[in-house]
Amino acid sequence: METLRLALDPQRLHSAEARHTLDRAAAIIRAGGLVAFPTETVYGLGANALDPAAVARIFAAKQRPTWDPVIVHVAKPVAGNAMIGQLVTGIPETARKLIAAFWPGPLTLLLPRSAAVPDSVTAGRPLVGVRMPSHPVAFELIRRAGLPIAAPSANTFSRTSPTTAAHVLEDLDGRIDAILDAGPTLHGVFGRRIATLPGYNFSPALKTLDIVWTPETVSRLFEIGPMAYTPGTKMPEQTIGAAEDRNALVKFLEKATAK
Repeated sequence: METLRLALDPQRLHSAEARHTLDRAAAIIRAGGLVAFPTETVYGLGANALDPAAVARIFAAKQRPTWDPVIVHVAKPVAGNAMIGQLVTGIPETARKLIAAFWPGPLTLLLPRSAAVPDSVTAGRPLVGVRMPSHPVAFELIRRAGLPIAAPSANTFSRTSPTTAAHVLEDLDGRIDAILDAGPTLHGVFGRRIATLPGYNFSPALKTLDIVWTPETVSRLFEIGPMAYTPGTKMPEQTIGAAEDRNALVKFLEKATAK
């Protein structure tokens, strides 16, 4: 297989050339192919999240064990999102508040999966990780594909996550259909997961800069308080690393949502 390198300028996504490049990549996704693309943190390897065969290609290309679930990425609108509706059976009110405040941006929510989500996406678990990226190239690719995209990091399993297209090609050239080369990623770090806390159902398999919560965790965090919640605020664009205890996590959330 020849891996296509599709270059574009993230500052000129409205140009005819960029639109053509994005449409080409979106068509590959819709046809069941694999496309690497930049996110806020590292390059991800994307496929149609609702196509079991396409998702299986992610695991084959990465040599990723099947017990390791993948996050699903969606695009706007935030409210009444048809992509989210395909993925989950419901969204608790606390989760809706966080979506309104932090999407697009670095927040992944674990929500009850629908029957349309392949077992391979969640490793057979009842919850699916969903987020809406703020990187303009990732966002436009998902929007133009018109479907949710499953995307772990674009590297073979256990290797360092890539921050440039060149890194992806060094590892996956000939194993994937295309890569959207939009230059280095914004942060250049994949971020450590939040530590598992007693009584809190974090997912140790979802290792990401994004904070990963279940609706139950969100509800309990709001009960802990006091938290000054401001709709429309965005999550700070830096990794917080591993939380040492519940108080550290709550203090971070208070700062993130304070006026």
